[in-house]
Amino acid sequence: MIKTLIAYTTEIDDPECASSEILEQLSLKSGLLENSVGIITCYIDFINTGTVKEICARLPFDVVGINTMYSATSGESGELMLVLTVLTSDDVSFAAALSAPLKNGGKEARKKELADLYRRAASALPDKPKLMLTFPPFISDMSGDEFVRHLDAASGGVPMFGSQPCDFTTSMRTPLVLFGGEPHADRAAIILMCGNIRPTFSSTRITDDKILRREAIVTGSDGNILKEINRVPALNYLESLGMADKGRIDGKHLLIPLVIDYNDGVGPLMRVITSQTIEGHVLLSGTIPVNSTLEFGALDARYVVDSAENMISSAMNQGYDCVFIVSCIIRNFILGFDNMAEIEIIQSRMAGVTPFLLTCSGGEICPAPMKDGKLINRFHNVTACLCAF
Repeated sequence: MIKTLIAYTTEIDDPECASSEILEQLSLKSGLLENSVGIITCYIDFINTGTVKEICARLPFDVVGINTMYSATSGESGELMLVLTVLTSDDVSFAAALSAPLKNGGKEARKKELADLYRRAASALPDKPKLMLTFPPFISDMSGDEFVRHLDAASGGVPMFGSQPCDFTTSMRTPLVLFGGEPHADRAAIILMCGNIRPTFSSTRITDDKILRREAIVTGSDGNILKEINRVPALNYLESLGMADKGRIDGKHLLIPLVIDYNDGVGPLMRVITSQTIEGHVLLSGTIPVNSTLEFGALDARYVVDSAENMISSAMNQGYDCVFIVSCIIRNFILGFDNMAEIEIIQSRMAGVTPFLLTCSGGEICPAPMKDGKLINRFHNVTACLCAF
């Protein structure tokens, strides 16, 4: 059993006041059990003013997290907000760890470092982990799929759930991973859990009626670099669809996700075009293997709200100790002027039922079911994902 304590503050400018407010809500002296860990999500200003550092310095356990564009709990939601979720238990153990810098290393170096990250965290636990909460950095030449693949191999398939940081203006600005109150642009953090815990997962899926049936085949790619579609240069193909002009992608690329099927039995997932290379190739938010099937999504506000409501129905009235929800920033963009609609539907269903944390994501990590029902760890985009235990 896990006891969940959640506190939040909107006090950005006064670290002392903010930390006192958080500690007062948590009542740690009477609330902590034998093992504890913290998860923090916040707007970037809470990092810049020293508020995150001050809060973490006053806590007797490890704190891991990310900066984000918005967070929500049962009692509050908003952009300029910091949320601290404390998991504490007598029969579940926690171990947190931070990687070395990943940005300048090649793929083999990153693979080795992520394996070491898992080993260091796992060695601090009394038993085999049953859940890994993951917080990968946002690095242009390292896709979320690479992060998931290496940690999945290192752990032997321990279920993974988590989020990349999200700090967006017209593009990603300063996404940061937090560990012990310190921000990191190129390091990953994880929390491993073992003991009396049985996590369950759910995620939104794109439905057939939201897919533009213009099927194509990826004929040239390298990791998350899309080079050719149907043996035509990727930018030329996108230009034929009105998603690029004179060799340049335009603003439509964020709201029209690519729907990719790896043809591996898991089903379609979505990828976002992030930018383009100087060679004229297209950079995506995740891996796109050669021979993948490619289509395009036509998502609207109703899809975002309905898919979120369907997802959280799996966690309603199940007696869970805690629910974590991560939702892609693109879903928020699709909502347009009604950008609180997804938060409001989740709060209306979950408030008073189960302690929950909802945070905006730059990339989601959650197991996905294969046709035989087996779960496989997967990196997602334009998706809302849920982990309950």
